[in-house]
Amino acid sequence: MNTRLAKRNYNIQQWKTIIQDRNNTNLTVDEYCKQNGLSRNSYFYWLRIIREEVAAIYHTDNMYKGTSPKEILDNRQQSVKPLVDAYFAWVKEMSANPGLDQSSAIKAALNYSLNQEQYLKTFLTEPEVPLDNNDAERSIKKFCVGKHSWHIIESKNGAKASAMMYSIAETSKANGLNPFEYFQYLMDQLKEYPRNNVPEDKLAELMPWSETLPDCCKQPKR
Repeated sequence: MNTRLAKRNYNIQQWKTIIQDRNNTNLTVDEYCKQNGLSRNSYFYWLRIIREEVAAIYHTDNMYKGTSPKEILDNRQQSVKPLVDAYFAWVKEMSANPGLDQSSAIKAALNYSLNQEQYLKTFLTEPEVPLDNNDAERSIKKFCVGKHSWHIIESKNGAKASAMMYSIAETSKANGLNPFEYFQYLMDQLKEYPRNNVPEDKLAELMPWSETLPDCCKQPKR
């Protein structure tokens, strides 16, 4: 291994421990650095480097955004996976540190990563799955803000039905459809079939991403 690279890797691990230790105290960065004889500039420099390790995962994955599923999967397996594996190796190393405060926020964050590791890695083998769920979070923001004012759900079945309707509405918007027109089209089509007995090929035609949907369902292009 290149000597300079080896030194850089050692420093990253060393500073990860330092930053983790500071997070377990009530000291400000200035107080911690002064108490431990550290350079404030060096602290923030390495904090940025560590954050860039996570940013590198996003950057490398986004390089193939909009390409074919095969190209996305190849990139994730060849370039993104080593970065993700390195991240989880660090998480496991830090979590096993006997000096880590078990009640700290950093410990809770590490535990979350470990408990969700299987699911957080799903995108590495499924090209259609995004790296995170930010799009889903943004799509539910509007009705999450309003839900405290509505108070219309009084049962689990009602909540389940509401979740299903919102999922369809937000998925239709994500696929460039007008939710009202799309729901109206669904009702017109589904009334022709017995409940819970719609042929699979017909359901495929009704999916929000179906290319056979009529123009009336689509949002006008701006």
